[in-house]
Amino acid sequence: MGVLKPGSVVFLFIVLGMVDGQLSRVPVITNASAINDRYLPETFPVGSVIGTIEAYDPDGSRVYFYLSGEGGEYFSINVDTGVISLKKELDFETDFEIRSTISVVDEIGERQTTDVKLFVLDENDIEPYFDDYGIFQEISEDEPVGSVVVSFIEVQDDDIQNSVISVVCNRSSALFSDACDKFALNESARSNKYWRGSLYLAQSLDYEERFSYAVLLTAFDGKYYESNEIHIEVTDINDTPPKFVAAVPSVIYEEEPIGTVFQRISAEDQDTAFRRNISYELIAGFDYFQIDNITGELSNRQRLDYDADAFPRGIPFELTIKAREIIPNAPIGNDPLTTATVNIKVTVLDINDNTPLFDRTSYTATIDENIVAGSNVPGLQMSVTDIDSGTFNSFRLVTSNYTNIFAVIPGSGDASASASLYVVNDQPIDYENGPIEYILEVEARQINVPNPTRTGTTTVTIKVKDVNDITPSFPQDTYYNSISERTRPGTVIFDLSATDPEVGDFGEPGIRYQLYGNIPPHFAINEMTGVVTVAPCASPGEIPCIDYEQKRKYTLTASATDNKGAEDGRTRSVQLIIDIVDENDVPPAIEALYERYILENEQVTINPLRIDVTDPDTVGGPLTFQIVGDSTNLWQIVAQRDPNGNQFYGNITATRPILYEDAPDQTNGQFRFSVQVQDGPQFSTRADVVINVLDINNNAPVFSPREFVERIPENTGGDIFVVRVTASDGDAPSTGNGVLDINVGNGGRGKFYVNKTVQQNDEFVADIYTTSGATFNFDQQDKYDIELIVRDRGTPSSKMGTGKLTVFITDINNRNPIIRPTFESVTVSENTPIDRSIHQVSATDPDDDSVLRFSFEASFATDGTGAQVNVSNYDYRNLFRIDPISGNVFVNGSLDRDRAASITFNLLVQDTAGIPVQEGTGILLIHITEYNDQPPQFNLTQYNIEIEEELNINSFIRNLYCTDEDDKIDSYSLIQDEPRRPTFFSFYSTSGAMLVENRIDYDEPNRIREIKLTAFCKDTGTPQLTASTKVVVTVLNINDNYPVFDRPLYETNIPEGRAGGVLGVNIQASDIDSGDYGVLRYRLLDTNSQYDRFFSIDENTAEITISPDAVFDREDTGFLGIQVEAYDSPLDSRVRRRTSVPVYITIDDINDNCPEFLNGLYFGTVPESAEDGTSIIDVIATDKDQGLNAQIVYTIKQNSITSSDPRSGNIQNLFDVGRTNGRIIVTNRMKDLTALYKFVLIATDLNGDNSTGKACSAEVPVEIEVLQSLNRAPVWIRPPRRDFVIYVLESQYEGMLVYNAKADDTNVGKSGVVDYYFLDGDNLSSKTAEFRINRVTGVIRAEVEFDREEQDTYFLTLMAKDRGEPAASSETTLIVVILDVNDNEPKFPMKDGGVIPLILPESGRDVRDGRSYNSFYLGKCNATDADSDHKNNEIYYELLSAKDEVRKIINVGWTTCEIVLNGIVDYERHPTLEFDILAKNEKNDDTVRRYRKKREVNPSIQHVIVMVTDEDDNPPTFTQDMYFGFISSDDPYRKTILEVTATDADAGDNTYISYSLSTVSQEKGFDIDPKVGSIFNTKSFIDVPQEDRNIQLDVIATSKNQPASAQAMIFVISPSNVAKLKVNRALSDVQPFSQQIVNTLESNNDIALAYIVKMRNHINNDGNEVETATDVFVAAVKNDGTGYEIYSADDLVGRINKDRDEKDSYNAIYITSVEADSDDDGFTLEEDAVLIILIISILLIVLALLLFCLACYCIQKKDRKKKKKITAARHAIVQPIPEPAEISFNPVYDNSPQEDEVVYTSVKKVRPLGSPISPVVFPAPPNLGTFASDLRPEEDPVPVIETEVLPAGSPQVQSIPAPKFEPEFEDRIETEVIEPPELPPPPPEALVDSTIDVVIDDSPLPSPAHSSAGSKQSGPNVTTVVI
Repeated sequence: MGVLKPGSVVFLFIVLGMVDGQLSRVPVITNASAINDRYLPETFPVGSVIGTIEAYDPDGSRVYFYLSGEGGEYFSINVDTGVISLKKELDFETDFEIRSTISVVDEIGERQTTDVKLFVLDENDIEPYFDDYGIFQEISEDEPVGSVVVSFIEVQDDDIQNSVISVVCNRSSALFSDACDKFALNESARSNKYWRGSLYLAQSLDYEERFSYAVLLTAFDGKYYESNEIHIEVTDINDTPPKFVAAVPSVIYEEEPIGTVFQRISAEDQDTAFRRNISYELIAGFDYFQIDNITGELSNRQRLDYDADAFPRGIPFELTIKAREIIPNAPIGNDPLTTATVNIKVTVLDINDNTPLFDRTSYTATIDENIVAGSNVPGLQMSVTDIDSGTFNSFRLVTSNYTNIFAVIPGSGDASASASLYVVNDQPIDYENGPIEYILEVEARQINVPNPTRTGTTTVTIKVKDVNDITPSFPQDTYYNSISERTRPGTVIFDLSATDPEVGDFGEPGIRYQLYGNIPPHFAINEMTGVVTVAPCASPGEIPCIDYEQKRKYTLTASATDNKGAEDGRTRSVQLIIDIVDENDVPPAIEALYERYILENEQVTINPLRIDVTDPDTVGGPLTFQIVGDSTNLWQIVAQRDPNGNQFYGNITATRPILYEDAPDQTNGQFRFSVQVQDGPQFSTRADVVINVLDINNNAPVFSPREFVERIPENTGGDIFVVRVTASDGDAPSTGNGVLDINVGNGGRGKFYVNKTVQQNDEFVADIYTTSGATFNFDQQDKYDIELIVRDRGTPSSKMGTGKLTVFITDINNRNPIIRPTFESVTVSENTPIDRSIHQVSATDPDDDSVLRFSFEASFATDGTGAQVNVSNYDYRNLFRIDPISGNVFVNGSLDRDRAASITFNLLVQDTAGIPVQEGTGILLIHITEYNDQPPQFNLTQYNIEIEEELNINSFIRNLYCTDEDDKIDSYSLIQDEPRRPTFFSFYSTSGAMLVENRIDYDEPNRIREIKLTAFCKDTGTPQLTASTKVVVTVLNINDNYPVFDRPLYETNIPEGRAGGVLGVNIQASDIDSGDYGVLRYRLLDTNSQYDRFFSIDENTAEITISPDAVFDREDTGFLGIQVEAYDSPLDSRVRRRTSVPVYITIDDINDNCPEFLNGLYFGTVPESAEDGTSIIDVIATDKDQGLNAQIVYTIKQNSITSSDPRSGNIQNLFDVGRTNGRIIVTNRMKDLTALYKFVLIATDLNGDNSTGKACSAEVPVEIEVLQSLNRAPVWIRPPRRDFVIYVLESQYEGMLVYNAKADDTNVGKSGVVDYYFLDGDNLSSKTAEFRINRVTGVIRAEVEFDREEQDTYFLTLMAKDRGEPAASSETTLIVVILDVNDNEPKFPMKDGGVIPLILPESGRDVRDGRSYNSFYLGKCNATDADSDHKNNEIYYELLSAKDEVRKIINVGWTTCEIVLNGIVDYERHPTLEFDILAKNEKNDDTVRRYRKKREVNPSIQHVIVMVTDEDDNPPTFTQDMYFGFISSDDPYRKTILEVTATDADAGDNTYISYSLSTVSQEKGFDIDPKVGSIFNTKSFIDVPQEDRNIQLDVIATSKNQPASAQAMIFVISPSNVAKLKVNRALSDVQPFSQQIVNTLESNNDIALAYIVKMRNHINNDGNEVETATDVFVAAVKNDGTGYEIYSADDLVGRINKDRDEKDSYNAIYITSVEADSDDDGFTLEEDAVLIILIISILLIVLALLLFCLACYCIQKKDRKKKKKITAARHAIVQPIPEPAEISFNPVYDNSPQEDEVVYTSVKKVRPLGSPISPVVFPAPPNLGTFASDLRPEEDPVPVIETEVLPAGSPQVQSIPAPKFEPEFEDRIETEVIEPPELPPPPPEALVDSTIDVVIDDSPLPSPAHSSAGSKQSGPNVTTVVI
């Protein structure tokens, strides 16, 4: 039985009072304080609510609110609610008091008014302002600090609520910052209304430092800032020190005469007023130098000797020069304003005045007669030194005789060198046929120095040792050739031809040839002819033949052995270097497939798509990249070079940001195309590219607009269109993320549905219709607020949006029209033309057939001053008119704001279709605004400005002033018309000040002569008007450029002796200045040289003339320098600029000097064993001349040789002299010719040519003593011959014995002791980088571990040297050939430290799911081996690490690595076939075991991935056979009931599943979303018979025409099926655990399925909400074995109550009561008398029943309390505290955070019967079941506990003393926590009782409601566990 709610009783009494009282009374205004006597700040936001006018009608009629008066301009009032909002900004300065009239009107037109006023509070909303902007001021640079610059500065502010005004100097930019250092503010007074002060000078000024400043002042009133610029120009005074204009680093040569001028220093006064003369003083560096104090000429004051020990060589002298202004009638001082200093560096340059010197005058050495060309002379070391510096100490080392046999190494030196001799040609060296001693003259000749050059000499005597053999020789030391890697076998590479001067087998007929280092044997040599060819091989260019990629260079050794190659034959070896030329024979390699992902609106993939190319070839190309098959043309590839190397790669990017809908494959969002790499014309490689576009569902759908409003008449029937709604989603509609479904939610009471959702462009629209059989009654319900739901189909989760549809039900035409808004304010400009529409009055009428007509009448007006306008003075009533039909208001007359500024019109709207005519009123306030018709003006129509070029940046030019009679100037701007670029001036927008912004150059190449600009100013009126003026800036030229010579120096030559005429040098200078500033004159500067008088210059042409009497002596001065000065401005010396340039003159030599010998006698010694050509002594003569004139030829005077031993015989041929070097040598054998020999040596210049008679000669005596020889050189035993070849294995160890060398020495004593060395270039060493030799034993060991792949041959030169004095030595050579071992593993291609995986199959081949393949070629792998021997680099391949099923179908070629497929591939089991391939050298190689745990770093193992293409060969499968769902009879149309899910084992496009219902199922009023699988209703189920409420549907899932089916059971429930549970916990606590309630209900054996209809806050019997308790409305279904039946509410209540009495699980979740749903939606009172009488009668009956119910309730309550006490006693559970809520703890409803989170382990065994334990509840996993999530998709996870029956006697895990009761529980139950594993511990206070409720779900399924059979599972259901 329903209870009358208190609200209904109150309403009933109001109705009764209305009937009893007056029927027509005036409305009452109860509260107008919102705008009456209220203060609002002027910054109150527009649009904000101010308050609400409160009123009522004593008759109970509805009231309407209106506002008029001044407030109508500022406020708007809601006609229906009285809410007042601000619609126009408040302004204290304009209106500080606003008066208004409030009117309240009821439905029959009764009106009540009241006058109100509101006060505006001032706020700081106006910026402060300066009285004067753009101030310009001049100030002298010597103005004292503290002087006032601007005497009065004032800032004002119209506000009164602002802070005290402050003004500061603004440092916000570099332009203003330094100005704030120079100038400062002095504040005199300030308040919140004004600031006054001045600007004074804070620091001293300097015109030369800066002559213009911009001071930025900023005023601040606590909120607003205002800035103003002050431009200050500094005027110049004479206070600037001199400036050096010519003071640069200089040079002077050593040994120059004292007083030599080398530079002229020049300084000038910088002051512009008048300039003074300058005097000069040298204040640092005067030890060596001096300066002329008038001319500034710098010269040396003492001799400069660069080579002296104490002289600072190479260190410039630092000279400090002071320039002083000469002040008339004043002493010269040190005032910094009249003096300046400069530091210059003077570098003293060395000249060639020293000769290279040897450390000894003679040397002696010994060689074997079979010494090989290129060998050094053993034991010979010469030291040469030249103490000059720079280029003067360079010399060339040469021999003057026997140059065809010996040469000096090194051939040149700088400053010092250690030199020796080596054999150039070993053929003449023959002990039997040639000289046995050579005497050589070694010269050190200066080079790269001007004449005269200097030469140092020494004598070297070389003795030839007899060796009884001649070794064959090759014409070349090394043979070089290059061949292509594809050269055919048999091709000749070298034709070796060794020679041997001996005859027979010991000569050329007996020579046999061999080849060493030929591993692998790619080459062959003919033993007889020495022809080297390419060895036979099957596949040239590929392994095992010659292959550039395998080896690029071969170093071989060929030997020629005489005596037919016998062991005792002589062998000569030669190095053969064969370079292999690469051929483009390997195609480029790239990956087979590139797959990347890209986000929408990006151009670059998430991982950059880089096409790296592997091509071992070094030729071919160029590599080109091309995209093939891109139908969209959205992708591009660009070839780029890797910054870390020279490798090219292709970079694929999009040409614009990519959208999902751009992808051709819209289902998967994929681009598929190929990339092709072309290597020259013959090779190309392709790879597939797959780019997946990721469309992230990051946008929720929204309705546009969010709210829809529609009206329909109350006689609207079913299936009638109502409105079209529109929704959109920011995600792409080509995926589920952007596909929308629109449904009707709550509020429609089942009377509206969405017919269909369709896509239109980028939006989705849905038409909403009335449902079939829907009816409407205006009197019962006049409005429906319907929730609209839009959901996208995004994955993995969809997003939802909501909207609102309001449908108004219209009544018949019996309502008054209403003008909305009732009050409206309009602004119009006074210049608006007549007949222009300015506003449209709007009115509404609830009646659909209304015909509205508008009119108005002017009632009040004010003028521009605010005074009321008298109609008799100015008739304003007809200035505007209104169109009666449209409501448009037009201007009807000329407007004048001064006479009428605002007009108030009373509006009237009439519904002429009403009977009688119905009316509505309103107010229209029209404001007339001022029109700005006076533009501003500049004070000049054109500004003509002159400025000098090169003004400083930010220099102030002038202010351009603009004025306006009516308004202020808002801003200035400036546009440069000509030239357009660059911009030369900046312009301050606030003041119109022009400043220089860029350099202005009058001269070439810029030629800025005139700049044309246009200046603009804009006023602050409305509308803003603009004025413009032309500005012409004329640029004045100044002399700002120095003359520039076309070269930094000039050089020429003149002959020695007398010379005259024009000097052959073309001097040119230029000056880019214009006019006289660019005219140049020339003059010669005085250098204080004796030759200055010989030269003169033409001042106009710069032509230099030599006087006829000039005489030049090259030997005295071979080099001259003169200084030419160019100066500009010949007409004005005050601005003149100068530049000078040196002219260097070289004096050419003539032969006017004879040779001169350095000594008067020369003496030398030579051993008797000296060979022919041995140097004895160098005789040196010099000639002061140069060139040919100084080239001396030496000869021995004919028949001048004499001997001290008359037995010497013929001695005239014993000696000779080097023709050019003066080296005396031995020319014949001198064995046993020991004696003293004398002769005369002649030196002749002109290279000895006296044919012209101009040569000159000189003679000198020479004495040579021939001495007896003693020591013999060691003889080599091992190796037995030169170029002996030995073989060593690579990859051995350091210290390995390589060879045991040995030499024999027959001398005795120290001369017989032999030491062993390596001869490395010129040095003797016991160790090289690869070898070391024992100095005593000659044992050679390895210093490194050899690697044949790095170097396969080494050449060693060995020296055996005895310890004699002098020491004797001999050399030999040893060739070490490295043999190959298998020390390199095969390697696959690598990248970034790992092996590149091989992706198969190759392009153009597919492996498809389910197909059978027989030897199907997938591709091949390729590994390389760095070993050179064929047997070591032969590679074999083996399949590794594959699953058994993969091994069965994959075969790998043993030697080819061809990968083939044999068998059938199942995509569902193996979407990819993956395995590893091992590359190895031996067929039984087991090295893979070493990499078992780290194969990823083994370069010999490559991972292979075979991509399998899926085929649609699997039908879809439903996750359940039967699905269950509930729908309520009043649920809206298209409500989602449940979702079905099917899966497909296929992949890609083959997994697309479409859902549908059978036709029969659709006819039952249901449909399904084909993509999501959500089932929804297509009709209302309000009046469904009881027998038709179990509806079974057939659901079909189809994938590529393969169907699957399942069934769904829908139960239609009505309020008669709903029971209400009261849960003694808050709604927010109960909602997350709704599934626990369902599980508790379904634990009843009689309940198969349970369903929660809704939840709400608990409603007490008195109608009040209780937030601490919750009402849960549930329905349930039973299954008796024959079918399903929905419980009635009463039956369900009975079942639950019975279960509650038997179980504690209901108490655990605080269900305190269960009853049938008795919610009453209330009733509607009508306003007629019959209904009132009926209500009164019912009221009396209700009062009687109420007393009866109260008595029943009290009795029932008493029984319940008694029953609860009994139950509590039986179970010993603490009695819950009465409402509003129990305070006992239950974690099911506790969402509060815990301080210490503890992870609990799973609960184990349960104590058997007799050992009771306390219960606990754990949260359930979120995946409880599909059915619950279908019914409550937005709810949080719910708790669940899974139970397991265990054998009796199982041990328990934990134990707590048992409570005093023994709860009922089943034996052998184990409780296990399923999800989640981490739970917060219960608070300690919850454990005080040591007893906690437990709810156990014993179902093995997530929920019985989701089981396929839908039947109830049996078994134990409740237990308690110990915590």
